Amino acid sequence: MVYTSSTTILKPPYHFNDETKPLIDLNSNSDFNYYTVTKAIADIAVLKSNNLKGLRTCCLRIAPIYGKHDVQMIPGTLGVLQEKHHHSQIGDNTALMDFVSVSNSSRAHVLAGKALLKELRADDSPNENTHHKIAGEAFFITDGNPVHFWDFAHKVWAAAGTTVDRKDIRVFPAWFMIGLAVVTEWIYWMCTFGTVMPEKLRSHTMRYITEDRTFSIEKARERLGYRPLDDVDENIKEGVEWAVRERLELAGLRRD
Repeated sequence: MVYTSSTTILKPPYHFNDETKPLIDLNSNSDFNYYTVTKAIADIAVLKSNNLKGLRTCCLRIAPIYGKHDVQMIPGTLGVLQEKHHHSQIGDNTALMDFVSVSNSSRAHVLAGKALLKELRADDSPNENTHHKIAGEAFFITDGNPVHFWDFAHKVWAAAGTTVDRKDIRVFPAWFMIGLAVVTEWIYWMCTFGTVMPEKLRSHTMRYITEDRTFSIEKARERLGYRPLDDVDENIKEGVEWAVRERLELAGLRRD
């Protein structure tokens, strides 16, 4: 069993972390995020289930995915363009982030599945001390090439036909936007008794795009034979084309 986990389940800071880094505190209410918490719970459960009645498991902790059939990263970035907010930038764009293309993510899942089967055939009770153990292990999966968040966003917009001159960009300090988001969340919380939160101006989102989020893939390289392809531009292009087609189809305007 190969579970698709997430890099978001680790405790901060997120600077070139490996799989020994502890996960988030599930009992903490600080910056609570349902996606992150449920991913962490599932990650723990899957790894604990390894060797249960012969089951072999591993977790792939995937970086944010982009490319064809991506329904979050590229569509969300295109949404900023559609709302004409692409001349605004939060933070100084020094934070590095790891992403992973759809093709690299898919390849990693195939490699993990094959590795589990190979390990199972080799030994029904794998040596817990073996350096190349797969079952019961977690692996970070990224492109292996961290980029600055806003550089990535501008690549997406360029693929959609829009380039932004750097001199036309309005930069809002990270500390200001994080503080504004925290105040806004408190206002929402007080006015709605915690039943409604801001849709976009969230403190965890502001931190997400202004802090380093990089991860080591050495374990995946060594044990799974994972070798990410340098296909960033092609995957962005395919992702943008697919997202635009989907948007037109939903609007009833698609022309094949």
